[in-house]
Amino acid sequence: PVSRLLARGLLVRVDAETVELPRQVGLALRGDRPLGALALDPPDLVTVDRGVDTVDGTAAVAALRALRQIEQLVAFWGTAPPPALRSGGLGVRELRRVAREVDADETTAALLVELAVAADLVAESDGVAPEWVPTTAADVWAAGGPEQKWARVARAWLDLPRVPGIVGTRDDAGRPIAALADGPRRPTAPRDRRRVLAGLAELPPGTAVGATENVLRPRQAGQGPDPGVSGPAEALAGLLAWRAPRRGGRLRDEVVRWTLAEATVLGLVALDALSTPGRTLLAEPDRAAAALRAALPDPIGHVLLQADLTAVAPGPLEPGLERELGLVGEVESAGGATVYRFTEATIRRALDAGRTAAEVHELFATRSATPVPQGLTYLVDDVARKHGRLRGGAASSFLRSDDEVLIAEVLASAAAGTLELRRIAPTVAVSPLPLAELMDGLRDAGFTPAAEDQGGAVLDLTDRGRRIPPR
Repeated sequence: PVSRLLARGLLVRVDAETVELPRQVGLALRGDRPLGALALDPPDLVTVDRGVDTVDGTAAVAALRALRQIEQLVAFWGTAPPPALRSGGLGVRELRRVAREVDADETTAALLVELAVAADLVAESDGVAPEWVPTTAADVWAAGGPEQKWARVARAWLDLPRVPGIVGTRDDAGRPIAALADGPRRPTAPRDRRRVLAGLAELPPGTAVGATENVLRPRQAGQGPDPGVSGPAEALAGLLAWRAPRRGGRLRDEVVRWTLAEATVLGLVALDALSTPGRTLLAEPDRAAAALRAALPDPIGHVLLQADLTAVAPGPLEPGLERELGLVGEVESAGGATVYRFTEATIRRALDAGRTAAEVHELFATRSATPVPQGLTYLVDDVARKHGRLRGGAASSFLRSDDEVLIAEVLASAAAGTLELRRIAPTVAVSPLPLAELMDGLRDAGFTPAAEDQGGAVLDLTDRGRRIPPR
């Protein structure tokens, strides 16, 4: 057949082993519609009126949950920083640990990790074995209100030149793409992200995209339409694809789905509708924090203590109360209502931070709208009874003498304040200064001390000059 087609001019010889189909023949074989069925009119979007208040309230709850998860991520990595992969990025095992810690799936965990780095809350440390460690900016961020924290994270997401949704998929070589690696980098991601949100912004406030059936969505060049598409993300993807069929590359439609999912996690989109904070972020980024502040319910100053040693916060708490409850309790679940659990470890943590048992009792009594359970009172008293019976402190040197009067004389001298001496026993005082500085200071004050080692033998502290370790 090849020889006959060559003889009739329907194939063209390229070399001894290769033939090519001429373009004109290919177009003729495709019939009257060589590019497939073309939709001349844009697909109609089915819309559903959710109500502005409902959408904004749902978005506010989602935003608070996302902020709580990022705080948990920063606290987790502050105590157990994960190692950076040799090839860059975060390992799959470490991503799964993050997902368990913040109570989310791996896709959401990858998004939170990418946002923490993009907002400069986490960075890769220097050294032979780099790790992902929280930055000092995380402390400044945590001290702000929820609207300021959300605005910083949301703007970082909007301008993120990466596609977190691609994490976990495989590259052309079949290797899984890791979070924080080079694989998810896409310079056009901010443009595509804004384009998806702008498509939702065309709808009236509070209006969501509904499911659509039998949408003819243009595929990539050379392919026919994709019928039978349904779902809000697919319907919006069909409209955007009709407007710009060749924009977006192979992941054009997936980017729409990923963008809507990520925006829903952050509270920019809720119930498949663009929220007021999301609309403001897109049009006036500087006013995004104020828009979320208006969507959030007023902070409350009370909780509901329960007999199972938990407290329920029925809404966002005042910053001071939230800090105190975060110290004396552990967040068990977050969302529209946050549940704090009190245990022996959390009460001890509050006492370690300087709170007294009386202050903890006062916190529960004055900030609870329900009576304080007797079990919680007993728990605080039991922990406080055992707490602090052993005391530990930092000291670099000590001063001892069998003569209590001599120790008292040293502590009464003017040098005691400079040497930061503190008496811990009738015959013992300690100082945070190095032993050599303590000895020199006592000699300058007119005393004649002697240095000793752990066994009581006299030490020679004579300065022999600077030395370096041998090679």
